[in-house]
Amino acid sequence: MADTTHPVQQRTAMAEPGFVRAIGLFDGTMIVVGSMIGSGIFIVAADIARQFWIEVIAIASFTGQLSWRLNLNAGRRQSAAGTC
Repeated sequence: MADTTHPVQQRTAMAEPGFVRAIGLFDGTMIVVGSMIGSGIFIVAADIARQFWIEVIAIASFTGQLSWRLNLNAGRRQSAAGTC
């Protein structure tokens, strides 16, 4: 198998202005924190849906109907006002 690696040329930040592709300590920490929070939200939501699935379906249906009706009403009002 052929060696496909190439040496990386080191560039200094002062020589070339622009975006630097680097992840520092703060960036890495924020990625981990965001991943932990995000996974926690989905785990809790999945657990609630598993225990109370009928209630979740009822609430989702109600909020979907409410959103649809409010958007339909807003469209009618804009059409009547001539702002469309």
